[in-house]
Amino acid sequence: MGKITRLLLVHSSHYDDQGKVVRADRLIDKLSVANVVHSALPYLAAYVSPEIEMELVEDCFEDVNYDDPAEVVAISAQVMQIRRALDLAAEFRKRGKIVLMGGYLASMHPDLVAPHVDALCIGDGDQVFPQMLKDIENGSLKKIYQGTSEVPLDNIPTPRYDLIKKDRTVLYPIHATRGCPFKCDYCSIIQFHGHTYRHRPVAHVIRDIKAAKKHSLLNLIFFSDDNLMEDFEYAKELFRQMIPLKVVWGTQTTINIHKDRELLELAYKAGCRWVALGMESLSQANLNQVNKGFNRADKFAEQIAQIQDVGIAVHALIMFGLEQDTPAVFDDTLRYLEELNITIAEFFINTPYPATPAGRQALQSGVIIDGDLSHYREGYVVFKHPHMDAETIMKNFWRVLREFYSIKNILRRWLKSTYKNKIYHLTNSFYYWLKIKRNIVPVYFGAGNQKID
Repeated sequence: MGKITRLLLVHSSHYDDQGKVVRADRLIDKLSVANVVHSALPYLAAYVSPEIEMELVEDCFEDVNYDDPAEVVAISAQVMQIRRALDLAAEFRKRGKIVLMGGYLASMHPDLVAPHVDALCIGDGDQVFPQMLKDIENGSLKKIYQGTSEVPLDNIPTPRYDLIKKDRTVLYPIHATRGCPFKCDYCSIIQFHGHTYRHRPVAHVIRDIKAAKKHSLLNLIFFSDDNLMEDFEYAKELFRQMIPLKVVWGTQTTINIHKDRELLELAYKAGCRWVALGMESLSQANLNQVNKGFNRADKFAEQIAQIQDVGIAVHALIMFGLEQDTPAVFDDTLRYLEELNITIAEFFINTPYPATPAGRQALQSGVIIDGDLSHYREGYVVFKHPHMDAETIMKNFWRVLREFYSIKNILRRWLKSTYKNKIYHLTNSFYYWLKIKRNIVPVYFGAGNQKID
């Protein structure tokens, strides 16, 4: 086709239960301090020739112009976004655009995606995306391009943060590591990255943070790593070099960080004000069953106290619907989180993604009752639970959300808290309260997530 002159980078949204595109179209959503930019496309854009004009479109924040003059459209999508992502691809292809797709959807379900796009990328896109663009220009585009998780992360350029629109509050994404050393059965990370855990050179991460700071009025960044701090010594060196940068950030990691007080103190000095920890369940039997036995449910209180003692707030990630759960799990979990004074909790419904070990086991056992991948998100129960029906899980899921984020409980936790950056957490909690009142699961935008009263 000759030289590419314009490239459109699109991160897909998904549809709500009424078939509308889920979009953060209210001012409160745009001002939220929880707006983390998906990192893949700004990083991929850094590999593109400066001669090619580019625009980054985030479908959950803005309308998509199908008649954009771009010759090539690259779409990134997660599994639950399958319907919207394939519709985007169809609309662009109708107009003669070459459509590429990558991300978790393409990597975990290439057979479902391939017929609907011109080419797809499986795995790490930065290894193959430049070649895909070259092959388009040479007229030799292949159907499938495969990245690998074995390549060192030594040559990743600075993301194109300038492509991120500034019409909302933005947490700029930073990557220091990829993958996770653990093998939790429910997790899609190991299906994407394999059993690898790789680090970028600390100097390159510092370079990217400095670049992000130039665009962030509030010096807010977010480490998009799946498990930032599991290599304690690497994380300590990174944090030492971050201290002079004076940024504020959060990340996801494991509760194992409680083991190293120096690590926690350095993280705080480097600007860490919250960590999202996958507690998952208060049942050790559940944790063992999903291959997350390194979590010790009987030690959670002590370990979380050690983390919050340095001023870092813990955001608890809790999964309902694991095999050993009974209806009592909902009240037990609420009571326990209140006792721990957890400021933010993200509640999830166990979702056995087909490409994970848990998903394959569920399929083999015949307990999957809904195969629509767009339903593989909160708001749906897609499997038959041994002790609870789907309605019981859904009703109690929403009840827990309403009770945990009641105004009374938000204020009580806030007044008792010992962590720093209390205004951020109070603001975030009230934003979640507003979302729940609008019938929105807090981790998403847009109403319609099958609330059951």
